[in-house]
Amino acid sequence: MNNHENYFRQKFLECGKYLNVEHTKLVSLKYREMRNHQYYTEVLEYLKKVNGINIKDLGNTLNGHAYHISVNDQNVVIVEHETGLEILYIAGSIAGIIGLILQISSMIGNHRRHSNYFFEYFEEVEIRYFDDNGKFIEEHKQNYLPYEMFLPPQNNNKEIELLKKKVENLEKKVRILSKKEIIYS
Repeated sequence: MNNHENYFRQKFLECGKYLNVEHTKLVSLKYREMRNHQYYTEVLEYLKKVNGINIKDLGNTLNGHAYHISVNDQNVVIVEHETGLEILYIAGSIAGIIGLILQISSMIGNHRRHSNYFFEYFEEVEIRYFDDNGKFIEEHKQNYLPYEMFLPPQNNNKEIELLKKKVENLEKKVRILSKKEIIYS
């Protein structure tokens, strides 16, 4: 295990305590372009005005200034780093609160730039997590926003897991039928 992986294992272990989950269930999204302290302050001020959102200042932890943000059963930790905004959330959860954070942040950025787009902040996103085998994964994607961020918060993820399994089963059937078609042609 290298130092980079060790660093994230420790960070995820610590964050797991705040979110009450195993470190292997966490995902980290890092948006490097978001670095201005005033930006974080404005985002938090907007969020404080939204009914039902709770914000707890965690202080200097997770290698930056962290905040635990929750609404209903949804929880995320955002961390203000000198190098950008990091959002830590539970993998597979419907983290609608993240979508709210990013929508507000894009509105702030758009207002400052007098523009109607928000992709500048999402040019490259670093995604970090531990897979089911405990292997550390780090990906870099262009203009990446996880699709689940824009779904409404769900109290029960069982329905979503069932839908995922149905899609996987359908994909397997399509592959099997495609192979049979190739054999018979």
